[in-house]
Amino acid sequence: MKTLIHLVSEQTMQNLLPILAFRPTRVVQIRSRPTRFHTAANNLRIAVAEASQLPSYHDLHPEFIEETINEDSPSVEHARAVVTRHLEANPNALVNITGGTKLMSIGAYLAAEVSRQCARLYCDTSGQQFVPLGPAELPDRPPFKELAASLTLSVVMAAHGLRPGDWTSEATTPELLQIGRAGMECYRKARDVFNHFREQVRTHFRAAKNRIPESRAQLEKLCQQPIPIPIGGEVLKDFLDAVAAAGLLKQEKEEHCYRPAVRASKDEVERLANILDGSWLELYVASLLHEGAQRWADPHWSVRIRKLDTIPIGETDVVAFDILKCALHIISCKTRVQGPLETLEALTQRRRDLGGLYAKATLVLLESRKDQAAQLTNWSRFLDIQLVTGEQIDELLR
Repeated sequence: MKTLIHLVSEQTMQNLLPILAFRPTRVVQIRSRPTRFHTAANNLRIAVAEASQLPSYHDLHPEFIEETINEDSPSVEHARAVVTRHLEANPNALVNITGGTKLMSIGAYLAAEVSRQCARLYCDTSGQQFVPLGPAELPDRPPFKELAASLTLSVVMAAHGLRPGDWTSEATTPELLQIGRAGMECYRKARDVFNHFREQVRTHFRAAKNRIPESRAQLEKLCQQPIPIPIGGEVLKDFLDAVAAAGLLKQEKEEHCYRPAVRASKDEVERLANILDGSWLELYVASLLHEGAQRWADPHWSVRIRKLDTIPIGETDVVAFDILKCALHIISCKTRVQGPLETLEALTQRRRDLGGLYAKATLVLLESRKDQAAQLTNWSRFLDIQLVTGEQIDELLR
């Protein structure tokens, strides 16, 4: 199959997956007039170029042709005429009618119906299948789920307008993931002691105005002092040993005595303080996603956007591609929340900025006050955010 004709929309996966499945040499992108659809078409081209860097798609270098129907909402007849013109030049083309508006899809369907040589498809991401439309069979392709699982976050983010150079993330080494697992085990075994420890850590590192100190002398002093451990702190040993195994703490000869093993820089001290306090939860969630390879592709921790001039968002705890839903999935992890509505609204905006209208979002909440439960449940439903709390974390993220 040499030519694939599709309709451009902001539902990028329905355009990207057929290209990866059928490997055309030419892709005709038919779009309406608004600039955002030119942007979507360009993002798709960049995503395919990014996919070609992967061994599975090293030979995928299609020519892209962008065709604009000079209307904001093209009619059935105008869409049909444009698709017909391209089918006359490429009678054996494959037509993907999934994107565009409903009227554009109808026009593409009718144009393809006239030709007996071309095949038509509908990309059903929720059903995880390419649906053939009409008598012509679809070309051979890999299983749908295999295609979805092959996607990397770089490819998916590029399809949503963020090139690899636009964002960074922290590597999730086995040692860091073990911190997350040990932290959750410690929390479940001795919740009160662990929470008391976290409060002491917060005060220890952020004694002045709840901030990590700026001066070199204060940072060096913090790096020389032992980590505060409360009474009953022997239950923290596995967690602290995991942090030490990751090279962030060093255990002294005295029993239950640990000191920072990081440089006396604000970034490194703050990273350690965050991991001891609450970022271990992010690492635990990341560990679940790494284990759940049947559902999650290429999870990344601590995603930061470099293009802050155009996308003013900060760090995102965990981002992955949800194979089952064929969508970018944004996960925010909180040990507790102060302002539930503000937290959920911020997550909604971050989802929109990173993945557009069709990205998914989850708030992982370790614990909440009883008076917050109903509000959190109602607001998360209203904002279409999956809320995962307490013991649900293991069940709903696998």
